[in-house]
Amino acid sequence: MAPTQHVLKITAKISWEGRMNGLPDEVHAFVIFTGEDPVIVNTILEHEISVFSRYQMMFAQRDQGQIVDLHKTPQDRIAIPFRWIVNFSATVSKLGAELSEEDEENVERFSDGSKPVLN
Repeated sequence: MAPTQHVLKITAKISWEGRMNGLPDEVHAFVIFTGEDPVIVNTILEHEISVFSRYQMMFAQRDQGQIVDLHKTPQDRIAIPFRWIVNFSATVSKLGAELSEEDEENVERFSDGSKPVLN
């Protein structure tokens, strides 16, 4: 059986000024990870906040409120300046099903070798 996968959702509350510039009340960034160890969550969260702090902006999903495509690349994100962020919070959720990953032939497969149904 494949290890349990989780999603860390980092939420940033947006200031009045940011909302006046077209942002929603809050924005989200998502990180997928495998395992049950709480140390993993803390390490990932510290890394993400460190990146946000270094660049003085948060990188968030471009289409807020839409279904999250966990395979999207960083180019599919937007950068929110720190001056428009009031605070951060984070939640961890267990994914309901295993995510497929690309194999060495760039074919999406589950850990048992089967291919996901594609629409």
